[in-house]
This record gives sequence, C-alpha cells and structure tokens, in this order.
Amino acid sequence: MSPEPHYFFALWPSADQAQALAGRALLQNGRMGIRVSAPEDCHLTLAFLGALDAAQRERVLSLAGRIRAQGFTLRLDRLGGFPRSRILCLAPSRVPERLLTLVDRLGDALRDEGCAARPLPVFRPHLTLARGVSPPPGPLPVGPIEWHVRDFCLACSRPGPPYEIVARWKLSPTAPDLPGGEEGD
Repeated sequence: MSPEPHYFFALWPSADQAQALAGRALLQNGRMGIRVSAPEDCHLTLAFLGALDAAQRERVLSLAGRIRAQGFTLRLDRLGGFPRSRILCLAPSRVPERLLTLVDRLGDALRDEGCAARPLPVFRPHLTLARGVSPPPGPLPVGPIEWHVRDFCLACSRPGPPYEIVARWKLSPTAPDLPGGEEGD
C-alpha cells in the first residue's frame, strides 16, 4: 500500500520562471555540493494541509474556488536558507500585502470549514532551490526575479518527485504597478 498523499496550497511558477529560479540554484551547486530541486517542483507553499480523505478534499476544492484575492508581483531578491532543514531558498526582502491577504483568506476559509491547515509559527515565503546545504548562506541580496503571480493551486506530494497539481484558481487581475513597487488596488 502506498503512503497517503499530503496536500498543500501553493503558488507555482510557469515553466520559464521555474527555469530561471533553478538557474540560481545551479550557480551555487559547484560551491556547496547540494541537491538542486527539479525546476518543475519549484513552488511557494501557502498552507500545508497534510493527508485528506475524499470528503475533506472535496470541501477544500470547493472553498478554494470561493477565495477572492488579487494577483501581485513577487520580487525574489534574497538568497538564504534554513539551517535546521538545510535548504537553499530564494525569498522576497519585502512581502507583498496581497500575498499576505491570500494566505489569510485561505487560512480563514480552511478554519471555517473545519479543515485547518497545520499551523506555521510564522509565514516566511520562500522557494526551495536545493536541499542538503550545510550551512545555508545569507541572507544575501541577489539580482531580483520578478514573478507575476496570477493564480494559486492545490497540490499533493507522494514519496519522490514530482509533485502533482490537483487544481488551479485564478487571482483577480491587478492594476498597473505604481511607483515604489506597490501595485494598485
């Protein structure tokens, strides 16, 4: 019997964006002897749900379809990591308010439906680029990658790659960028 899949909400970059992100990890590979993540597995976790039975999964799919949030631009400009988990990641130096709003709305909807995500001590958005980094660098400023986030997804993991995207939901279109990097409302 195979292990149960674990579900999570995430932002998933396009194939082109994932290749650019993976390139950042490859630049570090020769210096650190790390296991670079496959570009197609590159994602930013919004909420981890764990194992879900069929009824819970249907409730989660339904509630996600009711989430209303706007798209945003995520500027990934810090290379760093987490020492305990030994990962190398890219992160934003400034977290867009619209990303925090999306995470809050997902968390509220999950709690209202009795499908609460596993609590995270603090939401620290990041994309894992590689594993086995000891010790991880940083945080170090790097040339930014602009990620125009236009949707979010429910994904599941099973032992070994790749992840499976179960469903995607579009975010509302955004207004043009305003001076200072903040997008309009």
